[in-house]
Amino acid sequence: KSPSYGNKAEEKVISHADELYYIACCEGAIESLDSANHRLILTSSYLTKRYSDQQIMDKLFLSKAQYYRTKREALIAFAEICPLVKIEMRPL
Repeated sequence: KSPSYGNKAEEKVISHADELYYIACCEGAIESLDSANHRLILTSSYLTKRYSDQQIMDKLFLSKAQYYRTKREALIAFAEICPLVKIEMRPL
């Protein structure tokens, strides 16, 4: 019996559908964030790559430390909303 190699065309279609689902989930989660600053930071950093970190800092009038703190807060808020992210709590 010859080995089965699967259906490459079907695998590509499924893979593409999965990618579209992931993109839609991420975009939806970002759009659902309450903070406009969080939305701007995540969209610019991960989706559109329209602005550099420095440009975002300048646009939002944030210092470097404030920017990275706000970015971390945005990522946490995203993780709490996005159904693709599983948050594991570490014991204190």
